[in-house]
Amino acid sequence: MVGIAILAVPSLLALCMGHFIGASIFIVIGIMPFCGEIRIAQKYQRILNLLGDISFPLYLFHIPVMALLMILGVRATAPMAAASFLVATAALYGIDYPARALFSRLIRFSAIAGMRPDAETERTIVL
Repeated sequence: MVGIAILAVPSLLALCMGHFIGASIFIVIGIMPFCGEIRIAQKYQRILNLLGDISFPLYLFHIPVMALLMILGVRATAPMAAASFLVATAALYGIDYPARALFSRLIRFSAIAGMRPDAETERTIVL
């Protein structure tokens, strides 16, 4: 419980002062449950998996989105966070998931067609 307090208190202070809370809140939500202090019900694991999937697109797009909104005159944290989540979600469902499905099909096809090298023909480099 102490670990959660150590991470949550600065995040809550930053949120109360109107600052973007950023990565620390994701650490509290995404990592702390797996540290053995909190047990997660099965129904919440899907939400945590989505947060894990969206973390990279959010990391990738939050600065450009926030810069664009600042140029447009938006200074509030909530619209910036919401727009960042929307763009990250669009990238996740429009780019990441389709790319995963495509690569999965390509790997299955190469295995069926015999294009994948097996252990006997695979070359290894010995240093």
